[in-house]
Amino acid sequence: MSNKNIESKQLTRIDGLVIEDIIETSDAEIMSEAKEDYSSVADVIQHIKGLVTTAVASSRKSRLVTAQKELESHNVQNKQGNVLSFSLNAKKQLIESAKNHADGLTLAARNEEEMSESDTDTMLQDLMDLGIIDEDGKLK
Repeated sequence: MSNKNIESKQLTRIDGLVIEDIIETSDAEIMSEAKEDYSSVADVIQHIKGLVTTAVASSRKSRLVTAQKELESHNVQNKQGNVLSFSLNAKKQLIESAKNHADGLTLAARNEEEMSESDTDTMLQDLMDLGIIDEDGKLK
């Protein structure tokens, strides 16, 4: 065994003994020692409670910021415009308007009357990607 492993095991054993000693110490003994070391135990307790409260709040705030960033990233990756929530007839009308609005735009599609909702969604997404309409279905 290396010296590092021996030292690590010894420290672990010492940690265990210290923790065991603390657990076995009564509240009265802890308060007695605190009164010897500090002029106002109540002030020390308040200070420690403040530190814990601050640490908890900081941790929560950090977790909230992380969650917000993850949500924002998810929303950007999965961004689908409001236009995809339109009714099928409104989607077809928007596609027709986009064809009439955009000069030189031709759409290769089968009979538009028979287009499924999935087909119209794909076409609308393509129109958004080309910059012809925005996410709300407004012509650009």
